[in-house]
Amino acid sequence: MEVVSPRAANGHAASPSLSSVISPDAILQHLVHVLEVTLGASVEDLERPGSLLSSPRKHDTLQRCRRFASEAQVALYVSKDFVDFEKENKEVNGKDRGFCQNPPCRYTVAPDISFSAASVALIKRPQPINPLVPLAAQIQVINLPGLATLNATASNEGRPVSAFETLHSFIHFALSPYFNAYAKDQESLGASKNRLDTDNKGGVPGTKRKIAELERSLLHLQQNTEIPELHLPLPDVVQDALDTARARNAKPTVDTIPQELLSDSRFLNDVQNMVNLWIKSIQAITKSSRDPERGSAAQEINFWLSLESALEDVEAQLRSDGVQITMEILQRAKRFQATLSFSADTGLKDASEKVQKYNQLMRDFPLDELLAATSLQKVDESLMSVFVHFNRKLRICPYPIARALPLVTAISADLDTRIQSLLREQKVMHLDFISFSALMDQANTIWSTWDENIREFTNVAREVTR
Repeated sequence: MEVVSPRAANGHAASPSLSSVISPDAILQHLVHVLEVTLGASVEDLERPGSLLSSPRKHDTLQRCRRFASEAQVALYVSKDFVDFEKENKEVNGKDRGFCQNPPCRYTVAPDISFSAASVALIKRPQPINPLVPLAAQIQVINLPGLATLNATASNEGRPVSAFETLHSFIHFALSPYFNAYAKDQESLGASKNRLDTDNKGGVPGTKRKIAELERSLLHLQQNTEIPELHLPLPDVVQDALDTARARNAKPTVDTIPQELLSDSRFLNDVQNMVNLWIKSIQAITKSSRDPERGSAAQEINFWLSLESALEDVEAQLRSDGVQITMEILQRAKRFQATLSFSADTGLKDASEKVQKYNQLMRDFPLDELLAATSLQKVDESLMSVFVHFNRKLRICPYPIARALPLVTAISADLDTRIQSLLREQKVMHLDFISFSALMDQANTIWSTWDENIREFTNVAREVTR
């Protein structure tokens, strides 16, 4: 493996001119150091067949580094993949690899990203790299965990881990604090800027709101209760009939099924067993539930909205030609026990009716406005919207009070979190007295709004329970 001098690796040429271009070897050396730290890459891995430093690939790697350094390309990605080199070559460099506790890896450079075992993104400004400035000051590095990292974390912690959790961490602990810190620094430079003036829909307040919305969306993706996806397998004979009808551009019917099969007890038993499996799969959806005492208000809202979509998908599959033909086969064979009790056994009708009624409350629930509020005034306004919707809908839909009470508790937790987040941004103890008094007045207004709406909610809850 070729190396360059330490000065070149740091982006310092011996006597460069402003118009000179940094050597791609320096970029490559910097890249190697980054991979060693972020992905734990070894020289052996980097030089394996197919990796970026292997003899057939090194020229291409240097070309990509040259384009990244000298052109307006702003990002370069390195993907890490696990490869079973035993199948490709039992011996590497003339030595038997034998047993290896860590599986061999392949590292490849690309101008775009893919979801692999792990990845690293190198980002720069849309201009050539300046050889007079250290590379560390011109290239930002982002470590993007992939399947291997997520699976290892899940194994250690005993719980599933998704990429959504990683992305949420990036936004919550890095991007959002960095943006807020920079915005505050810029705000302190403008004497005419009012600290509490955050009513503008654009600019910094609007961007803060969008970042908060993105953070909230990523949190919801990892918190939502998973509802099983339904796929109803069809008997092979029915699938063949569907394929034949599709090829002939005709409507499939039960008449396309060989008549001798309609009296074949073995075939009919197989069909009935498959229908019984359908019932169990559908019951896994219709009997889905979540504990309202646990989780956030958004989880409760999203659960019922997602369940309605899942039930609509079940109904669509039951209306499909394949399912209709399968049920008609049992009807013609006079297997009425499976067909007549199908709807009752699945519980689909009752579940759909309950979910549709509950979603009179959940649909268009204005919780997002509260979670993304960028000022205490916005918190107060959004809190009022939440309870206006809640109290009005609770009167006309049969959503249980036993679930409504923990939902209000979850909303109070969201309110508390949002207020604390906004107050931390203000650095309350550093405010002058006038700004402090204005801030406290806004906070007290929120508590008054909460008390008034809680009283109204209590009255509504008593009305609907009579």
